[in-house]
Amino acid sequence: MAAPKMVTVRPRLQVERFSLYWKEPLSTETIVQEDVQLLLDCDTSIENVLKEIAAKLGWPSVDDLQRLDGFKDPWERVITMGRELELSKTLLEQVPELSSQSGDVSGLKITVVRKVLKADGWKIQLANDFLTDSDSDDEH
Repeated sequence: MAAPKMVTVRPRLQVERFSLYWKEPLSTETIVQEDVQLLLDCDTSIENVLKEIAAKLGWPSVDDLQRLDGFKDPWERVITMGRELELSKTLLEQVPELSSQSGDVSGLKITVVRKVLKADGWKIQLANDFLTDSDSDDEH
């Protein structure tokens, strides 16, 4: 197991205005947040790195996020050295340059992108739909 090293994490929030009617993103805005220093080793899975980052930044757990109908993308992406990393694997498994440096991750920058959905528009109400905006069944 490699000794823990400081890694620079570059968090980004990708805010997607998501159409309830078309069930697809209408526009995307990326908010750049301040870089964070995180102590980790090469044997840490990317999934665990994401949990540490979310806790440090005060982001809610991915399990608590509400998916909108039609949104199938992953909530988070991790990118380093021009590569998107798989969540189940470790840094050492995915960044071959690290193995030649004996697991040294100092100076490594990791960009973490968390998607945030903003519901936009309206949905066609079907007959007998229990989700209604009126207070009474008599209103038509």
